[in-house]
Amino acid sequence: MKHHARRERDNEQLRSKIMDAARTLFVTEGYAHVSMRKIADRIEYSPTTIYHYFANKEAIVQELLREVYSQFFTVLTKQANQLEEHGYDIPARLFLVSKTYVEYGIMHPDHYDIMFISNLESVSNAELDVNDRLNGYTFLHEAVQIAIDQQYIVDVEADIIVRSLWAMLHGLTTTLSSFSERIGQEQDEPQTQQKDTLSKKDNSISPYKQHIIDFTLRHYMKSILQPGTPLPESDPEL
Repeated sequence: MKHHARRERDNEQLRSKIMDAARTLFVTEGYAHVSMRKIADRIEYSPTTIYHYFANKEAIVQELLREVYSQFFTVLTKQANQLEEHGYDIPARLFLVSKTYVEYGIMHPDHYDIMFISNLESVSNAELDVNDRLNGYTFLHEAVQIAIDQQYIVDVEADIIVRSLWAMLHGLTTTLSSFSERIGQEQDEPQTQQKDTLSKKDNSISPYKQHIIDFTLRHYMKSILQPGTPLPESDPEL
């Protein structure tokens, strides 16, 4: 039993290494430029070993997409449910879940890239039984419709609100994921250091970035909510 358990654990660890290597390569080099051999080389295994775990590159993409969509959807829905249990109304839940969307994307840039930037689902022809990207849209649409029904949101079609909200969140997330807080100081640095600084993705959320997130979301929410609708002044401790 011990040997079996250890073998299972070793297999799971290697499977995770394969997926981590593939995730990095897909993001940095693009799907078309990644092969099973290149993934194997990155983790210093033979391609034959990779094929024991995944039939082809598309199978790896499917597993990656299932994983990142599920994690992202779970984070958003878990927070929304906790906020509802603690008595937060629908405008507050929309505002705080939107913050979580942006913060997740900044703190997990490779995951976010695979879901919404590299578009692996289309370029790889991967087929998913359960698409959590669509689930995320449905979840957001239902929340917006509730806010409209309760007359918190101005009388606009829910789909228009959802699409504009998602566009704003995506733009904010991608901008801050590659945002340099050193703008205006680059001229004081050597050119090689400038290139290194600006090419790295900073997945931390500094107070400055947090201020931008809060400022942007509050102004957007005020544009769609009825005048005088209050929003939380600070993040809740759930």
